[in-house]
Amino acid sequence: MRAFIKTAATLAMILPFVTASIPAAAEDPAARTLNWLSAEPVTLMDLGMMRLRDDLTMASNELMDIGYTNRPPKVGTYYEWRESTIYAYVAVREPFAKPSERTCLDIFARVMRRIADKAPGGSRSVGWYLESLFMHEGPGNYGRPKNMQEGLLNAVKFEVSVLPPDPMKDSGKVSCSGRMDADLGDVAVTAS
Repeated sequence: MRAFIKTAATLAMILPFVTASIPAAAEDPAARTLNWLSAEPVTLMDLGMMRLRDDLTMASNELMDIGYTNRPPKVGTYYEWRESTIYAYVAVREPFAKPSERTCLDIFARVMRRIADKAPGGSRSVGWYLESLFMHEGPGNYGRPKNMQEGLLNAVKFEVSVLPPDPMKDSGKVSCSGRMDADLGDVAVTAS
């Protein structure tokens, strides 16, 4: 009985400290952030955009090997929900010359050719390529839209920006953008 009373007294002294620390941990911003992140699911949209960004990174890094730039290109993807558009972009700093329309279109074509190499039918299969990025690896794709390839070709906009060698001296850049399966004549070019 004495041991029981001693144990109960010890618990009575320790318990307020233990329970006082629990709300503090729940209020910790790091714990709250990590708890939220671990509860959020990754969607096929997230997965497809990550896959597209990875493929663009690999294709764009080859631009350094062939002399289009001497710095790693900036690559990314983002979803603009107000426009129902996924933007995929590559920004390249021109190493020597002022950015030109020709350089922009060349980079657009080279990156898209490398991307199209991943599709079984080459450039005519870019829709298949996009669909494969935004799907499950296994079963579970039965409910996807029947016209998903065309929907993705319309939703994904690819943009290349060619930046001047020295941003402190030159402010002009050239951008070209269009569908990932666009002919170069259909790619919009802007200079700013």
